[in-house]
Amino acid sequence: DTEGSQRLVLLLNGQKEMVQQVQDIRASVAGVLSKVRESQQSLNAITADKSHVREIQEHIHVVKNGIDSLTNTKVQQVSCPKVPPIPSCTSAWHFLVFILLQSVFFLSYLIHR
Repeated sequence: DTEGSQRLVLLLNGQKEMVQQVQDIRASVAGVLSKVRESQQSLNAITADKSHVREIQEHIHVVKNGIDSLTNTKVQQVSCPKVPPIPSCTSAWHFLVFILLQSVFFLSYLIHR
């Protein structure tokens, strides 16, 4: 009877040990899986960054081609009509007289005040 109980105890201990090892393996697999997910997310972020860089490079190329086409086309000479000179409303002599009169009136106002 004691031999059977010893076998039973050994069998139960073996099963407990096996369950513990399975749990350890499960935890290890979960750790590896989380690391794989993190690597995949960082790889996706890097791929997205590369696509953004490619997109920016394409836009720069389009702008460069536009500038090149603008600089390579010959600018047509536009002949603007000549504007006639604007005649002055008063002569220089009249302007000086008005400035002198305005100065006299201003000074007399300051003195009177």
